Amino acid sequence: MQNDDDDGYGQVDGDRAARARFVEFKPASAGQPWLRGSMPPWQRWGSTEQITIPFVSVAQRSNTATLSRVAYKRPDTFHFLFGARLIVAPEPAVGIHATITVGFNVLVGVGSSVLKIELFEQFRFDWIGPAAPPLGLLWSTQVVAPDRNVLGVSGNICNELVGQDITIDAVCTNFFGPTQAVVEATAFLAPKNHVRPDWFAHGPPEVMFTGAEDGGR
Repeated sequence: MQNDDDDGYGQVDGDRAARARFVEFKPASAGQPWLRGSMPPWQRWGSTEQITIPFVSVAQRSNTATLSRVAYKRPDTFHFLFGARLIVAPEPAVGIHATITVGFNVLVGVGSSVLKIELFEQFRFDWIGPAAPPLGLLWSTQVVAPDRNVLGVSGNICNELVGQDITIDAVCTNFFGPTQAVVEATAFLAPKNHVRPDWFAHGPPEVMFTGAEDGGR
């Protein structure tokens, strides 16, 4: 009988008992904060939505949907991918020009400052009845920004967004009807450098990183 040493059953006093179920303590990692939430943060960074565009009147011929929302908790640089597809098209009469546009409004913010860029990107579907509408996919990873001065100097190409909070809305318009349309709009965002310091933390996040970056979505 062992009186001083562990006998293999979790006892050191010589009494035999069922083997104890020991579980090694492992502190929670601050590197995966989304485990405390409902889903990984990047699932909000992009989506594809089918949007119905009415044609009731000139005042009621547009519809809007939010596609991406980033709350990154620190400034970073993001790449983007936009896409649009015409799913259901109006049937204009012979010789009538039909136009469907899918625009993307971008709201970017850093700290307490916010910049809204309307029609950061826009796709356009045009056809004349009774020709078949263009149902193919339009997409881009670059946009043509406005000219930088009144002289109209071209070549101002943008392929990055800078911000810590970014929201992208699709604004879809059915210009000439005569019936409703359905489009598929896509907006994806991904950080250019996806290395966050809180991923390497082993202690409480409020101690390791007081900027609360680990709560970013």
